[in-house]
Amino acid sequence: MRCRYSTCVLLLFALFSARTVAGEEVRLVPSLTLQEEYNDNIFFTATGEKRAFISSISPAVGLSGRSERLDARLTARLDGLLYEGNGSLNSIDQAYSGRLGYRLTEMVQVGMDGRFTRESRPDRSIESTGLVEAIKSSRQFYGISGESVWSEKTMSSAAYSFERVDYDDREDLDSQSHTATLGLVHQLGFHLPGLNGRGNLGFNRNLFSTTTVDSFSATIGASYALHELWSATADLGGRYTRSEVRVARLSPQGIENEEQTTNDTGWLANVALSYRGELSSGNLVFLRNVTVASGFGGAAERTALVLGLNRRLSFELSARISAGYYLNQSEQGEFSNQAIDETTFRINPSLRYEFSPELAVEASYQYTRISYSLSDREAGQNRFLIRCFASLPLFE
Repeated sequence: MRCRYSTCVLLLFALFSARTVAGEEVRLVPSLTLQEEYNDNIFFTATGEKRAFISSISPAVGLSGRSERLDARLTARLDGLLYEGNGSLNSIDQAYSGRLGYRLTEMVQVGMDGRFTRESRPDRSIESTGLVEAIKSSRQFYGISGESVWSEKTMSSAAYSFERVDYDDREDLDSQSHTATLGLVHQLGFHLPGLNGRGNLGFNRNLFSTTTVDSFSATIGASYALHELWSATADLGGRYTRSEVRVARLSPQGIENEEQTTNDTGWLANVALSYRGELSSGNLVFLRNVTVASGFGGAAERTALVLGLNRRLSFELSARISAGYYLNQSEQGEFSNQAIDETTFRINPSLRYEFSPELAVEASYQYTRISYSLSDREAGQNRFLIRCFASLPLFE
């Protein structure tokens, strides 16, 4: 907690120091979101689904400052959730984040990130991981990064981040993650100025109550602006993963804990295709890596394909559709002390009408289906919601 408050103090000091720098830009934006939702399977259970109307009110505030060298941002949001007929599920979720970027010289810049969230919704991680987290949790994230330009064609980067997740009354599900990366980008040729080659080295350590997973990775790839509308990136490589897992075994003396060490290799990928036009935009992303399986007390090999499409139908009206397919797998003793094998599919169309840049209303529907292969069961969820946004930018 002390680190979280120290980060906020540093960012606030940087923001208000920016007022003395030429070319400053300071913005304060309070906002309010009201949402009404119907959810027919809150906990993604295969039988005995729990349904509810959920009302939420979310006040938020954003503070940002920008100058020739500084780019700093702070945001804070509260989500008050009210479940009709299920008062025990009512909650006040929280989200705070900060970002500080500073250009030391024309060739070197550094950045710092911090986030803290207190969350209760079981579907809070569906869009990023495809997994359900049925227990309330607190999540902390801190990161530092730097970039250095060596020449007109070459630049390098380095980053380190720490993330911690604590679950209410379930210490066995808690996790800590340390991630460090080194990257190099080089422009490849005169005939294709938009083509950049790149390489990355990474190390990740995931710590759980019964499992330690260390993963070393190396990728090579490229990014290319096909023309003004299309761009593509691709990073492909391999990993070496070492896992130390404490597994419960049945013996003549009863249940005993056995230490099991596993060495594993595999391939990983991060491929993206993007389009950005005057009225339409979209992206298609494919990911594969070993990462934390939130809510399981271990890690899993995740393969994901995510699509997002946007279309402006008129000046005020726009449509969006997003979809995702996620496969999370781990054999018992491989990256976790329990086996994981879940497949998730979701699709989410929505319409948004903007009365002004500060006032908008949105209606959306999301369908999600999860296949629990180990138990040979499936769970589906339908969410219908409508939300209203209002903001009031200040100091502009």
